[in-house]
Amino acid sequence: MRHLSYTDLFRQAARAHVALRHSDTEMHFGRLILTGWPLTKLDIDEFLTATKSRIRLPILLLESYDARYQDNGADNIRKLCQAAFIVLDKPGSKDYDDRDATLDKCEEIGEDVLGYAIDYYRKKRLKLDPSTVSSEKVGPIGDGFWGTRFNFQLPEIANYPLAYQAAKFLP
Repeated sequence: MRHLSYTDLFRQAARAHVALRHSDTEMHFGRLILTGWPLTKLDIDEFLTATKSRIRLPILLLESYDARYQDNGADNIRKLCQAAFIVLDKPGSKDYDDRDATLDKCEEIGEDVLGYAIDYYRKKRLKLDPSTVSSEKVGPIGDGFWGTRFNFQLPEIANYPLAYQAAKFLP
């Protein structure tokens, strides 16, 4: 999986989910390139402020993934993408019960999106293992956004991408 297909998978989930219904006119999906490298570090609050006039709630924010590779020592190289997304919404009031209801709503949407991704991977005969999934509540972010962040691992076969391809090198 490359970054574009990763983005397309979760953008399609945001388009299809009944609580999100992302479209070109109703922005319920966004992308974040988050990194520990200080020169390119982006704060989620900056993103939300910059896109405030275009986003609609709830919103699914897909984070860029980090990849590592595994070799079983025989014939199978795997690419393991450490991925994450955040589902955010804004409570209607400052009441704690309203905030908790918003957190529950975001968690449910996130679980639905993960179910969508698990189904996608099963059809590819790969396994998005639920035991690699963790979640945490987030907030307040920016102007009172609350939600749930999901971390998970996406598996891919990497035998071909990491194979030496002589045609791609000068003699």
